[in-house]
Amino acid sequence: MERALVFMLLCSLCSASSAVAGDEVLRVPAGIHKLDKAEVYLESFEIDRRAVPEKTENCAEPSVEQWLVAAGQKGFEPSKAYEYVATPPKVGCDYSQEEVEAEGVAGQYYFAGLGEKLPGEAWKRSGSSVRDTISVVPALVLDAWGQKPSPVMRRCLRKVHAGERVRKYVLASTLNLRAGRSSEFEALEQLRIAMPLEVVHAAGDWRFVEVEITRKDNGCKYRTRGWVMDRFLTDEKPDADKLYAEGRKLLEAGKTDEAIPELQRAASLRLGHRPTLEALRDAYRKAGRKADAEAVEKDLHRLK
Repeated sequence: MERALVFMLLCSLCSASSAVAGDEVLRVPAGIHKLDKAEVYLESFEIDRRAVPEKTENCAEPSVEQWLVAAGQKGFEPSKAYEYVATPPKVGCDYSQEEVEAEGVAGQYYFAGLGEKLPGEAWKRSGSSVRDTISVVPALVLDAWGQKPSPVMRRCLRKVHAGERVRKYVLASTLNLRAGRSSEFEALEQLRIAMPLEVVHAAGDWRFVEVEITRKDNGCKYRTRGWVMDRFLTDEKPDADKLYAEGRKLLEAGKTDEAIPELQRAASLRLGHRPTLEALRDAYRKAGRKADAEAVEKDLHRLK
């Protein structure tokens, strides 16, 4: 009997402990969220309801988007501090080697929320309230000059429930990666034909994707996300030989309007390939696109 009572007591304590731990975590469902001038899809995630001391170990920082979305949820408890958020991946590629050598430190720190003090004039801020303010400062100010905001805290990202992703390839010669599901939204990156990407979410004719970008100037790589239209994606990696053969076949069959996209894609995949450029020039001429035909003719002359 005594053992049964002890067991029941321990179980009740375990349940109470679990309930308290659960109450400390805010669960945000997956969905599309409007943030400033962008539409962002986020997988469901769990984040602390309250901020914790700055030196807390094993505390993953949420992204800017995750923090802003969580801050708009019921149960989120704002702190009177500047909270660390993860620096966007692209920022790490925005500095040249010359800048690193001149300043000794490169990069930026991102903070969310509002505390009491921001040092210096180097800070950039967006938002107007404790739930939508993001502050950015060069790493030089914190790491080299030792200037920090106060107070500083962290809000830990506990878990992200990532869904199944589908691998696709860019089919268009060039494709804009946009901040939202309309051509009115900013073009974040320009993708090229045959680039691989992962579809994170489908919404009508649009796909929210994640793709790896390589900077041309310094070779730096980073992953970024945005929206593209589904009709410009394909399951198989485009092949220059197949596209060229299909374009020639359509052109010889008198289907000029259908031949041009195939030949454009082939030319984008195999730059400077004379037979492809000649076929594309001929297709433009048959379609009455004089200016385009002349542009390709100039490319052919440069190959001589």
